[in-house]
Amino acid sequence: MSERQAGFTLIEALIGIVLMASISVGLVLVLRGMTDAQAGVTRLAAGQENRVLLNETLRDALTYSYRGPNGANGAFEGSSLGFQTLAQLPGRMTPSQVNVQVQGDAVSMTLTPLGAINANTDAVMLIDGLSRARLAYYGKLENTDRAAWYDSWPGPDLPRLVSLEIDEPGRGAWRVEALVGGGARFDCDFDSDAGACLDG
Repeated sequence: MSERQAGFTLIEALIGIVLMASISVGLVLVLRGMTDAQAGVTRLAAGQENRVLLNETLRDALTYSYRGPNGANGAFEGSSLGFQTLAQLPGRMTPSQVNVQVQGDAVSMTLTPLGAINANTDAVMLIDGLSRARLAYYGKLENTDRAAWYDSWPGPDLPRLVSLEIDEPGRGAWRVEALVGGGARFDCDFDSDAGACLDG
């Protein structure tokens, strides 16, 4: 009888190497998937923070807006790419001129205090990386019978509502809507999706 040799044959060694390589590839794929998921959660959290910041900032600026004197610098004026208004923001001693601008793929805001000595203008980037952003204004213009949506607002009267529609790559479209002047009230049941009063 011949004795059996101890150790691995060449085929056994090759099978072992193939198994170890398969397990290693599987582990790399699992780790990469976990890393991608974590990065996605981080991006989502950052995106949600940006949305919350934009929503709160825009609503504050519009809620505390007031109608300036006719012809006054800072009286409400708006276009699809920006608006300016006067606002008495919480925590600020003096009113500010608020300018919100859509520039390329970003929405920014500047606050310029009125009547303050040595006051600095504050500039804030509200959100960037957008594929589209557009402002619209709901209200009744001087020579119209009914309230409607407009791409621009000539002032000096305040609109009732301002809408900022945004498209974000990978996140889709969403909208921020804010009542202007805080005390603005609708004399109808307003449907913002239809952009009209439901009761005509």
